[in-house]
Amino acid sequence: MTTDNDQFTEYGAHYDATEQWPLRSQLEAPSFLAVLGDLTGRSILDAGCGSGFYLRRYAQLHAGRLIGLDPSAGMLAVARAQAETARLETTFVQAGLAEAGRFGPVDLVTAVYVLPYATSLNELAAMCRGAADALRPGGRFVAFALNPDFAPDPEYYRPYGFTLDAKTEPGEGQPVVLASHLFDPPAQVVAHRWSRQAHDNALRDAGFQSITWAAPSPTEAGIAEHGAAFWADYVNCPHALIVSADRP
Repeated sequence: MTTDNDQFTEYGAHYDATEQWPLRSQLEAPSFLAVLGDLTGRSILDAGCGSGFYLRRYAQLHAGRLIGLDPSAGMLAVARAQAETARLETTFVQAGLAEAGRFGPVDLVTAVYVLPYATSLNELAAMCRGAADALRPGGRFVAFALNPDFAPDPEYYRPYGFTLDAKTEPGEGQPVVLASHLFDPPAQVVAHRWSRQAHDNALRDAGFQSITWAAPSPTEAGIAEHGAAFWADYVNCPHALIVSADRP
C-alpha cells in the first residue's frame, strides 16, 4: 500500500507488525489468496509489495519466480531484510505498477491497495496497462481496490484498526484519508476513491477481460476467535474489494 510520494517511508520499519492484525491475517490475506488459487510454480510480480508480506505467502505456497515492486525505499528495505531472513529468492525493484511491464512476462500480477493511490484517471489507466504489459498471454491481474461504497462514517472501521475519512461528497478521484491506529501516532495516508466503472474501463482499455469483483470474508478461525458480531459490520460494508481480470 504505497505511493510515488513515498507516504510509507517513515512507517517501513514498523509495518511488518501489521501482519498479525486480525483484519489482515484472518480476513484480507486468506480471501486474497483464495482468489489467487494454486500458485505452484507460477511466476508472480507483486506491485506495491510493501514489507513483502504477500511475497512470503506466495513462496510458502510454492510459487516460482517472485518479483516485488514498490516506489517506497523504506518499504523495500524491510522487504529485503525479511526475504533474507526467510532465505527467499526474490527480486526487489524500486518502481511502481505503471512500470511493471519492464519486469515481465509473468503468470500473475498482484497489487494490494495500489490502485487507490492513482491520483487521476490517466494514472489509474497507466497502472492497469503496466499490469497487462507485465503478463504473458493467459495471465491474470488480481488487486485489492478501495470499495467505492465504503461506509461514510469515518469511525465505522475503527474496531478493525483504522478510520477512513472522505472530506467531500463521493466522486471520481475524491481524496480519502486512511489512518491506521496500529501505529503510535496513527499513520495517515491519502488514497483516492474510484468507481467500479472507472476501474472496469481502465482494465478493459488495457486489454483485460473477464473482470470480476469479490468481497473478502473472515476465516472460520477468525470467527471462532473474535465472534461473528465482531466481523458483522465489516462484512456488511468492507472498505476494500478484490478485483480480478484476465489477459487474453
